[in-house]
Amino acid sequence: MPSHITTEDIPDPWLLTIFRTEGLSFTPPEKSWRPVVCLDVDGVQSHELTLGRDGQNPNTKTPFRLHNVNHHSKLDIRILYKSHKRRKKQQHLIASESVLLGGLAEETSPKIDVPLSCTIPWSPTIRFVGGRQQRHVSLIVTLRAPTSPFPISPVKEV
Repeated sequence: MPSHITTEDIPDPWLLTIFRTEGLSFTPPEKSWRPVVCLDVDGVQSHELTLGRDGQNPNTKTPFRLHNVNHHSKLDIRILYKSHKRRKKQQHLIASESVLLGGLAEETSPKIDVPLSCTIPWSPTIRFVGGRQQRHVSLIVTLRAPTSPFPISPVKEV
């Protein structure tokens, strides 16, 4: 007997919306620079979003749909600086972090501030914490987990 997959068998996706970055207060030499947010989910799904020059997402109405993930799925976040000149198509890593979706889902505020580790010393805002310089870049997101991680389907008697 062949197995058929119905819409009841596919769990709802997680929805991730990126709003903006904070702490990217530098301006690269090119006027056409844009920060690019790259998301990797468990090394299987990849998503990319080019933000505006001010670090804002121009389209917050379209979230990323993360399929076949759970609370233990690892989300790798990278922010890149991408030159849009014809001769230079290089990407430079500005900040990155790896988090679990379950850790983000436990946040109580509607907008989640995800702190990122900076990789280049001249880019982000410098804050002093405990008398030491701390580089600080964060990504503001919302995450909506599905209401039921596993769909409950009625048992059919044969």
